[in-house]
Amino acid sequence: MKKNRTVVGSMLLIPYRKMLIYMKLLSVFLLGICMSLHASSHSQNAKVSLEMKEVSLNKVLQEVSRQTRCDILYNLNFIKRIVVKDVNVKDKDFLTFLSELLPHYGLGYSFDNNVVVIRTREQQPEKKEFRIKGIVTDEKNIPLPGVTIRLRGSLLGTATNNQGRFSMLLPFSKGYLDISFVGYKTQNVEFTEKTDTIKVVMVEGVEELSDVVVTGYQTLSKERVTGSFSTVNHKDLNRYVAYDITSLLEGKVAGIQKYGHIRGRSTFNATSTPLYVIDGFPVEGEGPTVVYNNVMYNPPIVNPEDIESITVLKDAAAASIYGARATNGVIVITTRKAKQGKAQISVAADVSIKPVPNYDKMDYMSASDYIDYQYEFMKDYPYKNTMRGSNVLNPTLDLMLQVHEGKLSQDEADRKIDAYRSSGTPIMDDYVKYIYRPTITQRYYLSIAKATGRNNIVASLTYTDNQRDFKNYEGNSIDLNLRNSFDIAPWLDTDMTVNVRVGEEKNPSFGTRLLATYTPYTRLVDEEGNPIPLPFLSSRWDQLTLEQYPNDLKGLDAILQDELDQNIRKTKSYRTRAALMLNFKITEWLKFSSGFQYEFARAKETLLYNKESYDMRMQYNAFSYVDAASGKVMHYLPDADSYGEGNTDTDNFTWRNQLNFDYTTKDGMHSITALAGSETRESKGKYIYTRVWGYDDEVQGYTAVNNKELTQFWNGLMWSSISEWDFFRKSETRNRFVSFFGNVMYTFNNRYDITGSIRWDLSDLFGKKKKYLYKPLWSVGAAWTISNEKFMHGITWLDRLRVRATYGINGNVARGVSPYLVAEYQLNKITGQQYGEVTTPPNASLRWEKTKVTNLGVDFAVFKNRLTGSLQYYSRNSGDLLAVVDSDPTCGFERMQLNVGAMTNKGFEVELRGTPVRWRDLEWTAGFTFAYNKNEVTKLNKKPFSASTLVSGGVLQEGRPYDTMYSYRFSRIDENGETVIFDENGEEVSLVNVTSIDAVRYSGTTLAPYTGAIFTTLSYKGLELSLNFIYNAGHKMRKRIADPHMSWFGGPANLSYNGYDKSWKQPGDELKSGVTPRITYSYDADTFYRNDHWRYNDSQVVSASYIKLRNLSLIYNLPSVWLKNTFLKSVSVSAQADNLFFFAANGEKSDPENYNLNNGSRTAPTVPTYSFGINVSF
Repeated sequence: MKKNRTVVGSMLLIPYRKMLIYMKLLSVFLLGICMSLHASSHSQNAKVSLEMKEVSLNKVLQEVSRQTRCDILYNLNFIKRIVVKDVNVKDKDFLTFLSELLPHYGLGYSFDNNVVVIRTREQQPEKKEFRIKGIVTDEKNIPLPGVTIRLRGSLLGTATNNQGRFSMLLPFSKGYLDISFVGYKTQNVEFTEKTDTIKVVMVEGVEELSDVVVTGYQTLSKERVTGSFSTVNHKDLNRYVAYDITSLLEGKVAGIQKYGHIRGRSTFNATSTPLYVIDGFPVEGEGPTVVYNNVMYNPPIVNPEDIESITVLKDAAAASIYGARATNGVIVITTRKAKQGKAQISVAADVSIKPVPNYDKMDYMSASDYIDYQYEFMKDYPYKNTMRGSNVLNPTLDLMLQVHEGKLSQDEADRKIDAYRSSGTPIMDDYVKYIYRPTITQRYYLSIAKATGRNNIVASLTYTDNQRDFKNYEGNSIDLNLRNSFDIAPWLDTDMTVNVRVGEEKNPSFGTRLLATYTPYTRLVDEEGNPIPLPFLSSRWDQLTLEQYPNDLKGLDAILQDELDQNIRKTKSYRTRAALMLNFKITEWLKFSSGFQYEFARAKETLLYNKESYDMRMQYNAFSYVDAASGKVMHYLPDADSYGEGNTDTDNFTWRNQLNFDYTTKDGMHSITALAGSETRESKGKYIYTRVWGYDDEVQGYTAVNNKELTQFWNGLMWSSISEWDFFRKSETRNRFVSFFGNVMYTFNNRYDITGSIRWDLSDLFGKKKKYLYKPLWSVGAAWTISNEKFMHGITWLDRLRVRATYGINGNVARGVSPYLVAEYQLNKITGQQYGEVTTPPNASLRWEKTKVTNLGVDFAVFKNRLTGSLQYYSRNSGDLLAVVDSDPTCGFERMQLNVGAMTNKGFEVELRGTPVRWRDLEWTAGFTFAYNKNEVTKLNKKPFSASTLVSGGVLQEGRPYDTMYSYRFSRIDENGETVIFDENGEEVSLVNVTSIDAVRYSGTTLAPYTGAIFTTLSYKGLELSLNFIYNAGHKMRKRIADPHMSWFGGPANLSYNGYDKSWKQPGDELKSGVTPRITYSYDADTFYRNDHWRYNDSQVVSASYIKLRNLSLIYNLPSVWLKNTFLKSVSVSAQADNLFFFAANGEKSDPENYNLNNGSRTAPTVPTYSFGINVSF
């Protein structure tokens, strides 16, 4: 039964029971926010304790600032001359203390937003002072309160008021003001005696974020990092609507390829995805899901609104601190913190609509053409007399056979058959109308943030609702996120993050055999819209069985629309991630941190198999038999529902202790940053599944069945089987890691940098040999900031020029293997007893896969940072790769995974970003990324078995890329309409099995070696137009073809492609341009290799290069004057379109993203997705 949902406007109301759960979660969530916000107000009530004699007032104020964590601004030259004779207070309110102390020296103060500004009480007549006023706003012209304004070269300063305005009395009338605010780029404003009022527009920290590199273990200045990295800031991340990390980064970072690979694939069988780090801790990701009984994870889900920046670490120097998990690159996600000032409250909502694909673009054979080829098939079919008894017949073929049987005249049969004709494919039209539907994703977001001197808290809630692409397939989730940073004492601060995700999903599960029971003219409804049962066409044997026992077996016709309401799979998931970091300040240059993260995830999947569903009816019939004694039909399975339940639990924890050293000499010539620490991790996953038959949902009971009988093959009236795993299966994995790491960075004179890192990873994934157990992973690097050299100071247009080089070794985790013997226990179908099957032989030499990485880079900025960019070359040599090799069968194992493989990735990357136009309210920014990657398998110790295994794909060969395409060498279409290819000796052959691998040629790679993007944004006042073009080039694909061997036209038929109009029909046709092989049918001789020789020959290979407008976004920020008299701070609305158009080089106007590039088969065409959003700040 469907659940009711009420829609009001565009808001989707949550069902009542879910609402109760969410309200409870929200209550706890908001309680935590309120408690943290209460704590954030502590700074203005701070106490001070002082006991000082004969010290300058400057020293007193510095100590007050240290104890209260407040900024105190004053004129240093004036204050340091004042001597305080005696101060002795204990636990006194610091504002009261200042009120009592300062008047003695003719001083007063103001306090706002945790900033104390000290001023003289009266004007100094001998000193000429200058007053300057101003207003500070953000890019949306919204006033910013609490912005710090300092006079350069002094401690004199102030802060903006609630209207973003400030006024300062300056000791001189010419100089510079440094204007700073958390989360924004620091502005430097010059003033003269003619300056009266200034207006400052703060730019969100684009440059500020790009000036630092967040590695997860530390945050470093970009000027000191030698490794390869790319950073994407909050503004760029939220320019487009996206729902996953891969889409967020697409086009913005050079070197990220399809499937999320960074700088190419570097493993055969181990983990190939990047390591994700959130707020300093590695995370396992989302899920969990179970693939072949292994617990797997997906990339983490984080709302872009919660992300401050994403940093991609690419080379060894950048990522080697993560040791054996860094080969595939590291993606570091930093969630945002609150800005100083008032509490920031924002709400946002967006909806994405993806229409049903246009299946006309699939170019399927029409129903009318299908019938014409049936006539051709029947014309020479030699077995018409026995056809009905041994084959399944669809309606049109049945009518044709009736003509042969004399039951119908040809004219009468033609008239009835013509009723099935159509210029299109009615089955797909009905699928679009009655099965498929638009995909709609709705997301609603609430955020509350507040920052004071000692506390910074951000809390957010995200609700997501997904309506998937066919009916009864939908899901929703709610995410609660809390990040709280608190300064407990001058020597101790904490950073706590908590993330909770609760979700549920449901989707119908129906049999694949049911989906195969259609022809191009099959209809799901009649002319009046009433559902039509799909006839059972899968097996003639089963048809005869149904006819023989009509009263004892269930009919197998099915209404597909009803099946969508049957066998509903429901999944409920819960995931929490909590982390706490304690930072101890030992000295100004030495700190110690200790952090702990715990991740827990649970997924419960249930499936109630309705006894009236096609699957259950088929199963009931299949496990029926005729009792030998009584002659009656008996049933192994009860005529009732079935119930299956799977539970997946994962627990992961990380505990890290780290000592941080950061020291710069007083003259600034030498700077050393170092860290050393240890990390302990455990990752545990457990999966258990059970299924019962004869289930009654009302009483929660079931009927016992005979497991042994049910697991036998061919033991019933129809063919089917039930695996022992269908009754019960359980698996558990646990891995532990202990690591020791260190990193050091030395900088001389802000020009020369040297870095080094090392890490030892110990794990139960290793073999027992000590030479592998304690082998470290390490890196070294060096950089030279040429633009800081004195001889470069005269080049005014050059802002930054830096060259860098690194070398190091990263590692990779292979979780599917073990140094110990691993066995899998199952139920024996014959004996009914448990037995063990060895799945992994012992391997004492098992070790990490390792990748040696060399990286050379140049970074530059010119024309006052109007144009910035980087050029990089890299070489990644991966060795000790796990590969499947044949072993001596007498050892008990036919094959093993050993560390015997090797692979290389070499390439270069270009990243450019610039602002060609910045004039008044108009700004145009643009960017370009380009990456080239050459991948090659250099060592494998295993050769392909045959030519057919090579051309069908998925087979590795030394000297070629991982993703390869091989093809038979095409010669011509001969005078008989057959495909002629060359064998290994260069001789022409046709209709023979070509087995030698020397008979095929390498046609290219199916993974684009050239990737990148072109993106641009045009802004005028509150309007912002952005475009993002992505491109892939240099790879190959096969054409979409129509197989020349049509085989059988009697029963169900997969939809075939058009393309038979140019097929060979008579001698001489082979001379025509574009001719295709002759059509053959199941009764023709020598047809076994015809399809493969045509599909997989090199004449079908074309370029897969393309460029696509991935995103087009329009954002409008309402003018602040419209909101002046409201409680709103800002309002922005957005509209976006994805995948509007593309240009492809294949000559067929086909989108390579919708292809299996190796065999030419298609998936549903990509259609544009339209998104609309609104964001409101209070």
